[in-house]
Amino acid sequence: MGAGLPKSAEVFGAKSLRAAIDAGERAGRPVWSPAGDLVVPRLRQVAVGPLRRGDHAVCEPAEEALNRHGERAFLRREVALYLDSVSDESAALLFESEHAVAQVRHLAAAGIFDVHGWPLTATPGRPLSENVAHHLGYSSRRSASAAVARGRELWRQLAAWPWWPLDTLGHGHGGASLPDRWWTLAYVVANFEVWRDPLAFRAAQDEVRSAACRAAA
Repeated sequence: MGAGLPKSAEVFGAKSLRAAIDAGERAGRPVWSPAGDLVVPRLRQVAVGPLRRGDHAVCEPAEEALNRHGERAFLRREVALYLDSVSDESAALLFESEHAVAQVRHLAAAGIFDVHGWPLTATPGRPLSENVAHHLGYSSRRSASAAVARGRELWRQLAAWPWWPLDTLGHGHGGASLPDRWWTLAYVVANFEVWRDPLAFRAAQDEVRSAACRAAA
């Protein structure tokens, strides 16, 4: 399945995870960037298929998979336009709607909590500014946690990593936490690899299938 995430990303929120995403962005891989230096992988292709052999097909995210849980937060048009093309015009349209601005804050909350590894509120040993509530102006741990949960729902609709693959596995929908050590789950890692280097991922899958055919001969 490829090298997976850097081994030093075994610690949740390790800087190596952010470094791997930043390296992918610099290499021209698609990302979403709702605010500041926050970037998350944008899955224009996803890995699907049986996991028991490490064999995956690669396809575009299916609409039915993105919306299979019924009612959920609906991504506003202003937000979609802003994320797809950040400009003065799209920013002006965004700031005309309080609800749209709130959604961008929710996206940022989920991103800095799940990917950057920042805590919800101030934590001893960390800079005061490095927590969701302080950074985004939420008044309590409860309101910051609610923003993270709403942001996760919105990221899934955008086919963003890691929320889209976790959603298709049935993890984390509407919840306050993701699975323990989510970054080590095979399906999550496979989708990171297909984002980071789709050609290498396809080549690795071809080798998996060739090896299976040789073993069966």
